[in-house]
This record gives sequence, C-alpha cells and structure tokens, in this order.
Amino acid sequence: MGYTLVTLQDRDGSFVGYIEQVPGTMVRGASEQEIRERIRPALERAIERIAAENEAIFAGLKELGRGSLDDDPPAEPLPS
Repeated sequence: MGYTLVTLQDRDGSFVGYIEQVPGTMVRGASEQEIRERIRPALERAIERIAAENEAIFAGLKELGRGSLDDDPPAEPLPS
C-alpha cells in the first residue's frame, strides 16, 4: 500500500502538504521540494504516535496472529 502526498498552495504562495491516509502529517514549506523533504519525518512521527496510542489501547489483549492485508486469513489459529 502506498501513500498519497497531497500538495496545496496557499494564497501567500507558501505550500502545504499532507499524507492523505495518515492524520497528523501536515507540513508547510516555501516550495514543493521543501514539502517533499519535510513530509517523511512528519509521516514517521505520525506512525510512531499512532503505534504508541495502539499499544496503550491494546495493552493486555492476547495477540492471535499477524499478516499482510493481502494474505488470506490463517487456516488455523495460533497455538495458545
């Protein structure tokens, strides 16, 4: 799965960019190149924040399995 970078230009000529699929990734810059340079660190910070939130939400729950969204579900559950 890829990410979509949306780039906008403000009335003052500055640029704004964000990753469409990930909340909290907005960056501002003086050029489209600057947006491209700043967006990856913003994406990494957003993913780290989301991972920390998920860890807190799911603490104490038993994991049953992992896999790609493209994979078929496991044929049998993981051993206890």
